[in-house]
Amino acid sequence: LAEHTGPLRMCAAQNTIGFRAGLAAGKVLQMTRTKEMLFSNHNFGSWESWHMAMDGAETFVLTNKKWKDQRLVVKIEVVGELINGIVRLKGAAPC
Repeated sequence: LAEHTGPLRMCAAQNTIGFRAGLAAGKVLQMTRTKEMLFSNHNFGSWESWHMAMDGAETFVLTNKKWKDQRLVVKIEVVGELINGIVRLKGAAPC
């Protein structure tokens, strides 16, 4: 996803996560009824919420909260973190 959208910002709410894209005006990754993934709105509801579980040393399985049969196997690379309102890059973050 990041190859096409730029870096995604991970958001947490209760026991789920979501992904916002700066190139999509801060919209959240959403799974639609037709099982299409879009950045279509700013809401962070069940269609935009994902449960995350480890799947090996470097990969995770993301399961959509609304559409539980929809799963993604992803590698998540942390390139920065928000500290006191400032994003601090970690290590050799890509440009």
